[in-house]
Amino acid sequence: VSTLKENCKKLNLPLFVLEKQEVFDQKISTSKVKEFLNKGDISSANKLLGEPYFLVGKVVEGRKVGRKIGFPTANIEIPSGKMPIMRGVYKTHAELDGEIYKGITNYGARPTFHLNEILTETYFYGYNGDLYGKEICLKFDDFLRPIQKFSSEEELVERLTEDLESIK
Repeated sequence: VSTLKENCKKLNLPLFVLEKQEVFDQKISTSKVKEFLNKGDISSANKLLGEPYFLVGKVVEGRKVGRKIGFPTANIEIPSGKMPIMRGVYKTHAELDGEIYKGITNYGARPTFHLNEILTETYFYGYNGDLYGKEICLKFDDFLRPIQKFSSEEELVERLTEDLESIK
């Protein structure tokens, strides 16, 4: 802080220094937030951040497998430079066409389909519009489960149905 004060004074810039902040007896720090994100503890990270961890990006076309199995998804490439989180399936939400929709988001690879590329793939409960090309802000609420490889599309659909019940 002393170096920052000196530099701001030289540049005639205002500086406001806050005292150490805590949430639930937890010091708020970048390293603590990163620790929570790395282990998938999104709810704790969100408490320290003061708002949900989020990704902003355009919805890009995928292989349309989700649509075929009854769970159409919005695919968002992870912006470069964005702090990564633990790979897994998350409870998320986003504002789409002026309304908030809950979602199930796979953050990571898709081993059932032998795809190792890391991206986000979100099914928005109750949404029926076209999101291709739209920029959305996807907010992460909670970790649901690790990514799994399923032996069939039917087994995947069963699990997604269970995940859906947990976000309603």
